[in-house]
Amino acid sequence: MQYLVRYFSSNGFTYSLDVPGDETGDDSNIAMVGSFLKRKSGYCAHYASAFAILGRALGVPTRMVLGYSTSGVVDENGSYSVSAKQLHAWDEAYPSGVGWVPFDVTPAASEESSDAGQSPSSAASSSSPSESSSPSASQSASPSASASASSSGSIGGPSSRTQGRDGASQTGLPVRQWMVFLVAVAGLGALRCVPMGIRSRRRRRWLRAFDRAACGGADDDTPVRSAWIGAWRELQDTAWDCGARWPATATDRDIADVVGAALACEAAGKVAGRAAACVFGHGDVPAPSLKDAADVRAAVEGRRRFMPMSLFRRR
Repeated sequence: MQYLVRYFSSNGFTYSLDVPGDETGDDSNIAMVGSFLKRKSGYCAHYASAFAILGRALGVPTRMVLGYSTSGVVDENGSYSVSAKQLHAWDEAYPSGVGWVPFDVTPAASEESSDAGQSPSSAASSSSPSESSSPSASQSASPSASASASSSGSIGGPSSRTQGRDGASQTGLPVRQWMVFLVAVAGLGALRCVPMGIRSRRRRRWLRAFDRAACGGADDDTPVRSAWIGAWRELQDTAWDCGARWPATATDRDIADVVGAALACEAAGKVAGRAAACVFGHGDVPAPSLKDAADVRAAVEGRRRFMPMSLFRRR
């Protein structure tokens, strides 16, 4: 970077309000910078643009900063007072292991060429510039708190895109983007909890019906039949959620063996037989005992899954 500082300070570069133009009429940014380097005359926006491009070509991350040059006068509140004529453009480079370092290679402007009303823009702009903040081509201090409402165009380097109140760059996403991200994550989490909620509600309904039948709360055998069928479905679904599988051609006895082994439930065979009798039989089916209810509940409780695959099982 010292090479670039010496290049701009010792090769006849001068400050001028005249906008350099390309001889071919090309008004692109690169063409404007090329014309400036040939004429060696321009204002702060041209110097800052050229320095940023050349620094990047040398492999150093650079960025152009638009802001104010401070007068050095601080009021009682610790703030600088600036005017429109102090609008200025300079650069910041990021040498490895050092951090962002300000550079200002714009030469001092004469009193006749200073402009009091317009801000500098990029090298392709034709608006009038301001006075330079430094009479030399050495490094210049970064602008202060109240004057640093400027935007920083980063060219390579770390992703620091905004200027803080103290002139230091701040990293990270804007608050609005963080809020959208957090809402999206919360929405996805809630969506993934829906299957588990549906499965838990079904389990509670079947277990309550089985407990009522075991306690003798039914006046006829219809709730008893429903209780046995529901308990058997719950045992099958819980085993399926735990990874047990059986072919579509398996009988209830075959399934009972798989379920009993997967859940360590000795009552699986009894529940399967009672459920089959309720579906195909014509006689009375005895109500479940309290021990049956306790065995079924012990087999299924504590086996909840975040994504219960039984919801997608073909019946």
